[in-house]
Amino acid sequence: MIASHLTLQKPLEDYIELFEKATARSLSLFDPLLDEGFIFEDPYQKVMGVGGFKALMKGRFFLYEKNAKDKSSLHYRVHDFSWGRREDVAYMYWSMIFSTGKGEQEVSFEGMSELFLSNNGKLLSHRDFWSRHEAFYVKGYKALKL
Repeated sequence: MIASHLTLQKPLEDYIELFEKATARSLSLFDPLLDEGFIFEDPYQKVMGVGGFKALMKGRFFLYEKNAKDKSSLHYRVHDFSWGRREDVAYMYWSMIFSTGKGEQEVSFEGMSELFLSNNGKLLSHRDFWSRHEAFYVKGYKALKL
């Protein structure tokens, strides 16, 4: 179990670093880190494949664009991560941070993600656990065309 974690540590850290820096324009950088059959799931959406993941993330960023010329106010901060008891499973604790409108301060909420990695270091799945937050635009998020 420990040997597996040692070989997967760098791919996990690469994914986490990219997750924190992600923007709508940088989503293609996830391609080499994700398995073809990658699955992303959160309390409201479940998408399969790298293309589905990038479309969903692009939709998230779009929900919090200030206008067509501005980048999204949405970003993530990963506070910590840990390997699980099962091989090839890691967990990360993060905040989703965004602005709900012009002149408003940023708001955030926290969540946890369960990450499954393959033996070759690619992510097989990313499953988010977070509860409802009043500032998150759930109706718009559920209605994303993926």
